[in-house]
Amino acid sequence: MFRWLSERDGQNKVLNLNISNVPGPRERGRVGAALVTEIYSVGPLTAGSGLNITVWSYVDQLNISVLTDGSTVQDPHEVTAGMIADFIEIRRAAGLSVELTVVESAMAQA
Repeated sequence: MFRWLSERDGQNKVLNLNISNVPGPRERGRVGAALVTEIYSVGPLTAGSGLNITVWSYVDQLNISVLTDGSTVQDPHEVTAGMIADFIEIRRAAGLSVELTVVESAMAQA
C-alpha cells in the first residue's frame, strides 16, 4: 500500500525528507516509581518521502532516529554512519577532539 501511494502521489510532493528536532525535558521524569532513563522516538514516512530523521534531547542525551523505506536507502545505517563521519569533520574544523565517547548504555545507575 505504501509503495502504491508513493508511486501514485509521490511526484506531487514538494519534499522527500522529513526532519524533526524535538527538545525534550531537561530533568529526568518518572512513570509511577520507575525512573525514565531514555526516550526514543521516530517520525512517520509519508508517501513520496523516503527518509525521516527525528532528533530528541532528554536531560543530557541526544537521540537521532533514522527511518527509511527500502527503495530509498536499503540500510539506514548508511545514513547514520555518514552523520557520524560528518560530525567528526565538524569537530575537527572547530578544533575539537575527533575522538567520540562510546556510551554502552544511557541507563541511569541504580
